Amino acid sequence: MRPLAPGSGAVPTRRALVVDDSLVARMALTRVLEREGWSVEGVERAEEMWAVLPDAAWQVVFVDVSLPDARGLDHLRALVGSRAAAARPFDIVALTRDGIERAVAREAGIGRALRKPF
Repeated sequence: MRPLAPGSGAVPTRRALVVDDSLVARMALTRVLEREGWSVEGVERAEEMWAVLPDAAWQVVFVDVSLPDARGLDHLRALVGSRAAAARPFDIVALTRDGIERAVAREAGIGRALRKPF
């Protein structure tokens, strides 16, 4: 869905991407965001994230620190680098399990985090 034209009087769609291999975590966060008026897409692997990231105007990407196909500092730094190069920058929120993952997210340049389980 595309944001509405300026001056149309309608509120543009806020888009969020939730990247987490846990179906329960994706569903829980999606429900919260949708209740707040967000349009949400969820994927479970980094490969899927990279496929959809350039295709839409995301306002925020919620990303698990440890995915089956990518994890840790390199994974998060790649996403931060992608944000810096994006035509439309987006916020990143790390989805963490503990203080160690929170520290990894901070080191990668991600200042916001949600502790799992939500």
